[in-house]
Amino acid sequence: MALLGFGYSVSMLFGLRQFCQADVLSRVATDLNLHLPNTAKPINEQHAREMLNRTRVWLNCFNLDRSTGSQYGKPPIIPNTDYVANHSQDWWNSSEYNMKNFDIHISCYNAELRVMGNFVRKIYSNPDHPTGLNKVWCKVSSSWSTILIPKYIGRGFRADCYGN
Repeated sequence: MALLGFGYSVSMLFGLRQFCQADVLSRVATDLNLHLPNTAKPINEQHAREMLNRTRVWLNCFNLDRSTGSQYGKPPIIPNTDYVANHSQDWWNSSEYNMKNFDIHISCYNAELRVMGNFVRKIYSNPDHPTGLNKVWCKVSSSWSTILIPKYIGRGFRADCYGN
């Protein structure tokens, strides 16, 4: 759990330094094999909690990598194909020792960051453009927003959030 404090303790005033520290954090977590799924059966409560903590720390590393990278416009360090992160949708409820109202937040935030990562990957998927920008996909996504945004404005979403 001390690894998490290392990643979150940096003030925003340090700019890209936080991104570099997130890189170090993910490398240390990988060296500790936190990225590998837990396949062992817990022996007792303490062992079960330790296994959950290992997964919790790895998911936080994944989330920190994604959020820091998107904040500074950098690519993620941890690959999108990470097994633990891609199979975390039900992790929050996988054990009687999961932390109520905390582990669900980690899983939901992880899912949100993966959706955003897939969206960015599709936007920048043109190998023939210098920056990779896929203008065709951008047009499709903007046309969908003109259909979806008015539909959701009546359901409590504010129009000024979308520039309408």
